[in-house]
Amino acid sequence: MHRKLREITVFNDSLLDGVRAIIFQKDAALPPDMLSLAWFSRTCGPQSQVRFPWTTEYNFVWGQAGNLAPGVNYLAAQVVGADLYDNAATLTYRNGGFEFTATSRNTERSDSLIIDEDASVPGAESPDRGAVGVGMSGFATFVRLTQRNAGLQYTPNPSYYVALGPFRPGDVVSESELYSPTIVTFDGSSTATCVYRDSGIFDITHGS
Repeated sequence: MHRKLREITVFNDSLLDGVRAIIFQKDAALPPDMLSLAWFSRTCGPQSQVRFPWTTEYNFVWGQAGNLAPGVNYLAAQVVGADLYDNAATLTYRNGGFEFTATSRNTERSDSLIIDEDASVPGAESPDRGAVGVGMSGFATFVRLTQRNAGLQYTPNPSYYVALGPFRPGDVVSESELYSPTIVTFDGSSTATCVYRDSGIFDITHGS
C-alpha cells in the first residue's frame, strides 16, 4: 500500500486560552458502534502553533478502558502494524490480558482491516472488558468495546478534522465540546495550515 506523508500545522490566532489543538478522523464507512478518538492533541495557547506530521500507515489497537464515553481515554496498551496486505488479526484474552495474534492476509476482504475477537474476549457482562479498533501512524483513531465471538471490519476512507478543545490523545471525542471542528482536505498537497481566528473559524491554506 502506498504510504503518504501528511502534515497539519495549527495556529491559534485568537484570544482563546486553555485549549489544545486536536486532530481527529471521521469515516462514513465506520460500523455504528465505533467511536472517534482524539488522534493528535497538544496544548495551543493564544498566538502559538503546533505541527502534526504523520504517514498513512494503519494499525490494529486495543486498550484497557471498558467504559467509553466522551472525554474517557481508551488507555492504549498495544499497537500492531497493519496494511491492506497483512489486513487481519485475532484478538484473544489470556492470563488476565488482551493480545493480538500475528497478522495475516484475508484475500476475501482485501480492501478492509479485519479484527476477529475470539471466544476468550470479555464482553458486556465482564468487568475485564476493553476496547479494540484501528489507528494510523502508531496512534488509535477509532475504537469500540470488546465483544466475545465478534468481528470488526473497517474499509479505510478517513476524513481529517481539526479543532480546538479539551481532549488529550486517545480520549473519546464529542464534537459538541470542540471549537469549530473543521474538515481538512489536502487538495493535492501534503501539508495544510489551519489558523483559528477570533471569529470562531479556521482559515485553511495548503503548501507543497
